[in-house]
Amino acid sequence: MIRVRQSLLVLIFCFSLSGFVNAQKDNSVIKKEIDHLVDSLLTLYKVPGISFEINTPEFSYANTTGLGYITTGVKRNLNDKIRIGSITKTFVATVILQLTDEGKLKIDDKLSEYYPDYPNSENITLRQVLDMTSGIPDYIDDSAVTKSFFYDRMDKYTPEEIYEITKKMKPYFPPGTAWHYSNGNYNILGMLIEKITGNKVYNEIENRIIKPLGLKNTSFPLTPYMDGQYSHGYMKIIQQAKLLMSQL
Repeated sequence: MIRVRQSLLVLIFCFSLSGFVNAQKDNSVIKKEIDHLVDSLLTLYKVPGISFEINTPEFSYANTTGLGYITTGVKRNLNDKIRIGSITKTFVATVILQLTDEGKLKIDDKLSEYYPDYPNSENITLRQVLDMTSGIPDYIDDSAVTKSFFYDRMDKYTPEEIYEITKKMKPYFPPGTAWHYSNGNYNILGMLIEKITGNKVYNEIENRIIKPLGLKNTSFPLTPYMDGQYSHGYMKIIQQAKLLMSQL
């Protein structure tokens, strides 16, 4: 449900922005209308805050609204650091494709070439793991992981532990027959990067992407807490609680 709402939000925003730009309005008017739209989305979806940046050949605008920390009422700031969560998958996929270009793997290799102990790995390709058509389940669906996540957000499982959990879970479908979002896929890809390079995945991301592109405000934090100024992340506890109760 959360992903559906996020997708809807993006679609609404894109269509609205298209109308703004096509109308060739004065930039100050466009910015005010965008701010009004974002404020309305803040209320509609009951989220603490929204930060955004828009870049087109004709128009650029960045702003933020809402709170960075609910408890203290501190407002969000454009200079706040923000955890990007699953956008990290984009970085992981990029490193996998770079390794493909370097001839260190092929995206149509069978998963069994690297992880022969994974169930049905001889019928799963790396391409399917990348685009989430592998059927590999999401470890978040495991009741023990869900309980741990709900009771202690910072309780961490190692990639190897997550791998063992997904091995025991029922796949969503036979490889290549459907699509289903699953963190289990990218846990395996992260492990694969480390297996092939001999380096930690965060080192590969930093050396291959962050440093070459000069991303001075992008990092891969290894601790539960971030240094400096940042906006807190929040999740819908009620939805997680309902999921947990359904598994008790």
